Amino acid sequence: MSQIRVFHDADRGAIFVSMVNAAFPSRTLVASRVGDLITLQIFNADQTLVAALWTDYARRDGSGFEGPDEAFAYVSDECNRAPARMPTVTAAAGEDIAAGMPVALSRADSTLRIARADTYPLAFVVGLAAVDVGTGFAGRGVRTYVTLPDWTEVAGTPSLAVGQTYFLAPEGGIAVMPPILPGQCSVRVGNAIAAQTLAFIQADPILL
Repeated sequence: MSQIRVFHDADRGAIFVSMVNAAFPSRTLVASRVGDLITLQIFNADQTLVAALWTDYARRDGSGFEGPDEAFAYVSDECNRAPARMPTVTAAAGEDIAAGMPVALSRADSTLRIARADTYPLAFVVGLAAVDVGTGFAGRGVRTYVTLPDWTEVAGTPSLAVGQTYFLAPEGGIAVMPPILPGQCSVRVGNAIAAQTLAFIQADPILL
């Protein structure tokens, strides 16, 4: 097996795993160890990402470890590192907004609104609603990830399809397929990194 380089990039807020050629938001991977075997799993999901001997793991620069204790300590620490910054957008909510909902800033009054793919000015998604918020109260859109026990109000299903890219739905929320009608917008919103976790993607709308 080739080297499995695991490292956290604080500026990007992501953990990189070379074996799967993918990046995961900070603190969404969990390391565990049984003897010489070190396993990486996606947090809060019954999904093993990597399971390999400690000798197969390496640091960012490719250097190895002197033993399983050192290897596990390094991998576990990289998985637990926090990002250098967790960018958010905070504004008064112009309407009731459910947690996990893609949000936009109104150009008319700068309030936080539910983003919509059928309205170009509201198709510029600035983040995912961190928690439920009522009209007039301070709402926060996060640009990292959101974990919910039930995504029905946002996605139409209790759980997300792991590995699926989600798009902004015409009237708000997320969908597995982008809009196709003229005048609507195609906007990638995030990737489902676990059944209950959506990792945000920053993308500009494409007007159809």
